[in-house]
Amino acid sequence: MPSVPIRPLTDTSAARWLTAGLVGDERTIRAFVPPGFASYVRVSAAGAAVPEPIGTVDRAVAAALAGVLRGFTSTPETCYFALWEGYAVEYQGQPTVTLPPDRGMHLFAGSVNDASRQLGDRLPMRWWPDDHAWCVGGYMYGRSLYVGGSAEVTAAILASELLMAWPVDLSDVRPDEYE
Repeated sequence: MPSVPIRPLTDTSAARWLTAGLVGDERTIRAFVPPGFASYVRVSAAGAAVPEPIGTVDRAVAAALAGVLRGFTSTPETCYFALWEGYAVEYQGQPTVTLPPDRGMHLFAGSVNDASRQLGDRLPMRWWPDDHAWCVGGYMYGRSLYVGGSAEVTAAILASELLMAWPVDLSDVRPDEYE
């Protein structure tokens, strides 16, 4: 089945489950991925050669993570992406959803593979498939992504030679990597 091009959404209902589960304290991982998953990992958003500026993801890292996650959803062709409205000024005026830490986010839809496509002037720091099998979240000023999923999902991420990843707990305080 051919992939549908990534597109902005005017209906923000795809993020309701996410907004209901996230906590506004940006110091904890729970502000970026919701509870209810079997396990969680932290993934470096920087590539091996040169660290990315804060608040974005290296394209190779996004592609590698999407490659792992694609096999762990029944809806790989329907994935949602959230990008902070300040990084997506060309979508100004489109509806937004508020995600912790109290930031307006534009929503987009595409396939899991679109995680490595630039939206506005950044790659998305938050994405999830339609079946909610896993969730990726990161702070807009951070250098890490957090992934919640099944034990098999996180084991596959930790085993990937293309990703730098560490197990984390949902209540862990995230590193102050943006200061």
